[in-house]
Amino acid sequence: MLSDKYWDVIIKDSKCLSLRPLKNYDQIAKSCLPNNIRVASEYAFVIINGEFWMIDLEKAKSNMKSLLREVDNNSDSDDFIENWYEYHGNYFKSKKETYDHLIILLHKNPYMKCINKFIELSTSNDKSDQHDEDDKHEFTIEWHYEVSNDINDNCNKKVEIKVFKKNNGNSICKRTDYVVQMLEQSQDEDISSEIISDNNLILLTDMGLFVYYFNENSKSISLIYFYYMHPFNIELFLKPTLPLPNYDSFKHCDEWISSIKDHKESLLKYGTELLKFAIKEHNSGLINDIYKKCINYFKEDLGNNKMFLSIITTTMPLLNKYYPEYITRYSLATTMIVDSPFYVIEDKHINLHLYSFQHCLQMTDITQSIWWLDYRELMRNYETKNPFVETINRNIYKTWNGEVLIKFKLDNYGKYYYTIIWIGFIAFLGCFTAAATIPDIDDDVRNKLLTSSIVLGFIHLSFEGNIINHIINIIDVIAYVLPIYISIIWLQTKEMNIIPLLSFSCLFLDIKFLLFLRAFEYFGVYFAIIISVAKQIVSFLVVLFIIIISFAHAFYILLLPRSPFSLDERTNNNDPNNPWNIVPSYNLVFENGTVDTNPYIIQLPNGNTNMFINFKTSLFAMYKFLTGDSDALSNWTYVDDALLAIMIVLFSLLIVVYLMNLLIGLLNNAIEKDNNRVSFLIQKAEILAEIELFYLLPYQRRKENWFPEVMYYYANNDKTRKKIKEMMDNKEWDTNEFAELKQYLLKGLNVEYSTDE
Repeated sequence: MLSDKYWDVIIKDSKCLSLRPLKNYDQIAKSCLPNNIRVASEYAFVIINGEFWMIDLEKAKSNMKSLLREVDNNSDSDDFIENWYEYHGNYFKSKKETYDHLIILLHKNPYMKCINKFIELSTSNDKSDQHDEDDKHEFTIEWHYEVSNDINDNCNKKVEIKVFKKNNGNSICKRTDYVVQMLEQSQDEDISSEIISDNNLILLTDMGLFVYYFNENSKSISLIYFYYMHPFNIELFLKPTLPLPNYDSFKHCDEWISSIKDHKESLLKYGTELLKFAIKEHNSGLINDIYKKCINYFKEDLGNNKMFLSIITTTMPLLNKYYPEYITRYSLATTMIVDSPFYVIEDKHINLHLYSFQHCLQMTDITQSIWWLDYRELMRNYETKNPFVETINRNIYKTWNGEVLIKFKLDNYGKYYYTIIWIGFIAFLGCFTAAATIPDIDDDVRNKLLTSSIVLGFIHLSFEGNIINHIINIIDVIAYVLPIYISIIWLQTKEMNIIPLLSFSCLFLDIKFLLFLRAFEYFGVYFAIIISVAKQIVSFLVVLFIIIISFAHAFYILLLPRSPFSLDERTNNNDPNNPWNIVPSYNLVFENGTVDTNPYIIQLPNGNTNMFINFKTSLFAMYKFLTGDSDALSNWTYVDDALLAIMIVLFSLLIVVYLMNLLIGLLNNAIEKDNNRVSFLIQKAEILAEIELFYLLPYQRRKENWFPEVMYYYANNDKTRKKIKEMMDNKEWDTNEFAELKQYLLKGLNVEYSTDE
């Protein structure tokens, strides 16, 4: 946190933008520090004591430089450094350390204009004026550079940078970087350089752009930017900001990876891209290093270093795909983190359990319980890629952080959009059902209802049709497409030959209406079980279906009639599979007890007499046998057909007895696995993901109150104790990370925990 003296020079030229400013700058208490900072290109906006202030960055930068010069020349500089504080755990402690990134984040890159101009001159045909600007500056050090082939490996280029004192030529330090070249890359280097200050050197080569920084205190050179590109594309470097390093930048230069990983500011700037690179390269060591550094930097300063956690959360879709164990690790480590120095643990009568808000100072009129912080970049919705949408992971929603995330989104916009969508569907359902069900409806009214069904159906389909990757989405699409198609045909033909499709349309519409109830916990837990269990056993059902097809094929070959026959005219032959020979018949019994050998009454056969005359009906016969109906096989005498009896025994033992009981066991295990709140929360997350992707407008996706960077929430003390004990019993209470904070929380809640457990 900034000292009073340092904060004074930043805020003194600022303006209060509140409608009724309560204080001038001189009236602000020196202990009041900004609650929130947002930086634009020319101004920074801060909130102090609930008022909105605008800071001119150029003036603030000038004031800071003047103050730092004064401190350097002042013998009391140690006292100034003593006033720098950081918040750690549940108390404040002094720390004699300054952070460059605190200053850098307050203003835009001051050298971008120089970089843009340098690149333009370096890539133009006329370079006569390239160094005119340099001659106006007096530098105290001298930069030397050399780009050559590596002696040990001709495929590598060696970039050697040296810094000398300009007055006596003494060497201060040097740095060597190695860049792996592409095979087709030219061996001749066209090199340009620009010294934009005593501390910065820009180097432009055929390999890309290098930016070096010389630290006068540590007497070392750092690579603070590298962009590998072949061939060179000037358009990337003419924008207000430098492009983020690409994949090849990390692939071709190991020193660049080390520079980012070992420097706090560079990790903050380029850590996300580096972590994505590590995941795609399956570099588990680098992934673990980045993860640990982000967590450690956050632990150093919970208030100011939350942005390091966004490096992890932004890459969660990739982690979820390749390294899901890191999501589990992160979720358990960051659950129940208390980062505010003003929180209290006390019992109140107001039910605020898992009630979320964006900043504690906005909730001064609401009774406190425990303030927890959910640092998830998953709250943020993006135009192209949305980590929340792309990361649906059970381990996230096992914790209260995930539950609060869902509750926050649902309360702010989800429930309103869901209600509107449901009302729109009810209108569509009502129009089509009325037109299809009411028999004596007027033709004009029916036509209007069908036309309304078409319009409403296309409106819904325009949203639902964007995504078909889930069984529910397939049902949704069918529920809209079939009624639209039937309504169009009905309006054109006025015929009722579409009754079979009409019945299916009403069936899918009713199912779709039922699926809307899955957002309510009372019904949703059962829908979660049904859907998740279906996903788990689908492969088993495919195997079962293939086996049934195999038996249907075998029975079809065995019981197919081999002689010509007709169901309309009696065919008399010796084929045992002829429907006329297996149909029930009745013989005449004479008074003397003898029986006429010729049938007296014969029941007419039909398509169900021998269901194995067609392969499709053979499949249906096997399904009936699976459900316990063996009538399709009862027309044959098993004593005379031993092979048929063997086939029936095999089917009953393998399918009916073994596989069906195995299916019941699998269903039982799947139900036990998904009969919990986590499955229901995942289901709600999927609903919210669809709303964010296909219903929210672009400006709504950028609303800070809907997608805040940081979200706090309350938790009931008794429920917190219960939750912590539950996590301890499940071995999920992670004390390796934030041990001090969690120990303080346990102490405040009077929960005993032994690390030996």
